[in-house]
Amino acid sequence: MNQSAARGTSGNKPRRIIGFDIDGVLTDEMVDGKNIWQREIEAYFPGIRLLEPDFAFTTAFGLSWEEVDRFMEEKAEEVFRKVKPHRGSREFVRFLQEAGFTVHLITARFPCYDKVTREWLACHGFRPDGLWFTDGKGALCKELGIELFVDDCYENCLDVRDHGVTALLMTAPHNLDRPEEKGIYRVSSWEDIKACVLEYYGLSGWDRGQMPGITAL
Repeated sequence: MNQSAARGTSGNKPRRIIGFDIDGVLTDEMVDGKNIWQREIEAYFPGIRLLEPDFAFTTAFGLSWEEVDRFMEEKAEEVFRKVKPHRGSREFVRFLQEAGFTVHLITARFPCYDKVTREWLACHGFRPDGLWFTDGKGALCKELGIELFVDDCYENCLDVRDHGVTALLMTAPHNLDRPEEKGIYRVSSWEDIKACVLEYYGLSGWDRGQMPGITAL
C-alpha cells in the first residue's frame, strides 16, 4: 500500500495529514471479552441480549429508535468517560504529531458530546490538531486533505475510499464479514496501524530507536 513519502508540501517540508475515528479506534471497547456498549445495554434493558454483531443498536439488540435514544441520553456520557484508550494509540498519535504530521479526529458522535469528548481526550493525553463531529466523513476527509483514515465502520471506510482517501478498517465483531475492497486495508491493532502508516509514507525504517514504548493506559 506504499504511496509516497511526501503526499503534499508546505513550504519545503512534506505535508502529511492523517485522520482517525474515535469510538472503536482510539477507544478500546472490549472489557473482559465483552463490548462495553453491549455490557451497558444488557444492564440497562434486563432481558435484552445481543442478536448479532452490528454497528447499529437497533439491529444488534432489536431495540426501537426510541429505546436507543433513551439509553444514549441517560448512559452515553458515562460510557464515553469510562472507556479506555486502545493500547498504543496515545503514543503513536503523539509520535506522529512530533514528527510533523497533522492529526484530525473525525467522529460520528453527536455534537452535544463535544465537551465530554474533549475532556476524555485531554485526560488521556490526546491533543488532536482538529476534532470534528459528522456522519459525512469522506467529504470532510477530502476537504481537510486527509490522505489516510482509520475507522471501524465499513461503510465509513467505503465513503472515505470513494472520496480518494486510503482507508484502514479496524477489525471489530461488526465488520468481520465485510468483503475486501480496493483501497481499504484491514488492521487489528495499533501495531498494525503503525506499520501501515509508516509503509504508506515510505517511512518503514524511520522510527527505529525513536518510538516510545507502548504501554497500557
